[in-house]
Amino acid sequence: MKQYRIARYGLWVLAATVMSLVGSSVGQGRIKIIKPKDRITIINPQGQDGSTTAQSNTGDFIRLAPVPLSTRENTGTVRQPLVGGSVIDEQRQEDFGLLGYSDGGGVCSASLLRNGWVITAAHCVDATDAMGNFMPDPARPGQNKLNPIGNMTMTATWNTPQSQKVVRVETFRPYDVALIQVAAPFNVHGSTTNYSRLVFQDGQFPYFGEPVGADLLVFGQGISIFASGQGASAVPSVNDGLYRMSYAKATYNKDNRYWYPSVNGQMIAGGDSGGPSFAWVLSGYALVGVHSLTHASYVPGKPNTGWTWVTSTPEAADAPIAPVWPQILNIMGPPPPQPSADPYPPTGNVGNFAKTPPGYQSLWLYGVQPNGDLMWYRKDSNATAWQGPKKVGAGWSGLKDVIAAGGNRLYGLTQEGKLMWYQHDGFNDGTFNWKATREVGNGWTFSRIFSGGEGIIYAIRQDGKLFWYRHLGFRDGSFKWSEAKEVGSGWGDFKDVFSTGQGHVYAVQRDGTLLLYVQKGYETGVKDWYAAQNVGSGWADFQQIIPASDDVILAIQKDGKLLWYKRSVAPRKVAFERVKMRWEGPVQLGSGWQSFGKVVALMPENTPDVVR
Repeated sequence: MKQYRIARYGLWVLAATVMSLVGSSVGQGRIKIIKPKDRITIINPQGQDGSTTAQSNTGDFIRLAPVPLSTRENTGTVRQPLVGGSVIDEQRQEDFGLLGYSDGGGVCSASLLRNGWVITAAHCVDATDAMGNFMPDPARPGQNKLNPIGNMTMTATWNTPQSQKVVRVETFRPYDVALIQVAAPFNVHGSTTNYSRLVFQDGQFPYFGEPVGADLLVFGQGISIFASGQGASAVPSVNDGLYRMSYAKATYNKDNRYWYPSVNGQMIAGGDSGGPSFAWVLSGYALVGVHSLTHASYVPGKPNTGWTWVTSTPEAADAPIAPVWPQILNIMGPPPPQPSADPYPPTGNVGNFAKTPPGYQSLWLYGVQPNGDLMWYRKDSNATAWQGPKKVGAGWSGLKDVIAAGGNRLYGLTQEGKLMWYQHDGFNDGTFNWKATREVGNGWTFSRIFSGGEGIIYAIRQDGKLFWYRHLGFRDGSFKWSEAKEVGSGWGDFKDVFSTGQGHVYAVQRDGTLLLYVQKGYETGVKDWYAAQNVGSGWADFQQIIPASDDVILAIQKDGKLLWYKRSVAPRKVAFERVKMRWEGPVQLGSGWQSFGKVVALMPENTPDVVR
């Protein structure tokens, strides 16, 4: 398979994806995509029909049609979930900060980071020579020369249309990312100062900065109906000009991009260079990257250029923002005091669908809603109904993560890496009764953290090393810690890692395998572990996994069902019999839990005078 890179030349979006269909009528074929290293030579910059002819350095000739504005995809940003296929009007476009980029020679999509700062793809602003090649900029090593900044304009087609001239452009090659400053800030819902886009980074629950495996939310104004049929009966694609939403899941990283296939008929259509994709984290939808490449297939026998006869776009790739985010922050400066936020509907119902097995322990659950409200729930036994929901807090969605501390206490990780301590004295009845919040740590810039119970925190560093911390002051919020210790390595590749306390650490592999690691010296941080055990499969598809204690694990399915599991060891019949593991569950405890940013279960202490 020859591969090519999608490029842009002058006025034309060079949708250089070519499919050659051969074999049976079902359309077996191969897709050609332009590689970054391949050189494209423009043979005829503009033919009589408006097309462009190009030749790669591999000798292949490609006929490139201009993409009409009506068929170019544009996407916007969003801070709350929408129903699949929902049409987005001008009001929502403003909510999402959706913009268009033009420079007199081409158009791209873009989105706001702040009122006066915009993010898009670097290849949208990079200049090309007469041969269609990017031109290195000697004044900026590693970057390309830019199109004339004076020709660049950002446009918002909101209820009140706005346009701003560009005054500054920075690119971040080898990542296909560009930062743009405009002459005057955009007015978003009556304000020119308080818009701030959340960005996908390390430490954010539940993906912790790793795009692969993340559920992506993408918006587009591309083709609404793909072409279909064959020969004389073929029907061309249709575009109604309306914005829509689609889902995707990032599956692999390659060439400084993360790739995701189209699923369930929801596909990105059109060029859409620079358009954003998002993933849900505790604080809301975070910007993961900007659209960089896409693949396309065509009706057999029809022109395999442009978008008229496109039948599918099976795969796309975006350039991630996280690797260049520190540089972008350094250029933009401190964020505004209050980020933009949208109202959210209340979370769904919670039911009592089944009885749990005998010996069921009480559960206290805290759910962070997308608007920041903290909701309290309690279930005491296998026969009792849920108590709650009751609102016991606000503003919790601004945190990177929330984990149990032990007893009726929680830790919150701020965007700046501060560790905050909270004690809910109203945990028994769901009253709004809290001890004063205290800062108990700083510099917590790990890939992820998770609770080990009773003040123990495990932290995974970006290089995969695992560290053990014990907060001796977890009961009163005092700044007292044991010495931190490195207790492992190679922990960075798991999809999820959590603990149910007493040194029991579970790790979910990408294929859904559930492994159990037991730290012998968990109370003092000794680097001494039992060999990993394979204790389950099929754990990769849950929306959230919620560790409780004593090897009780709750899991939220994508349809919102809350499931209960418990792992235990079967009693030995004779002294020399081999120890056997057993699982109880799943038991469905509730529904409507899919809209929470995160759900945390209190982890009882092993002393009798606290939560039990």
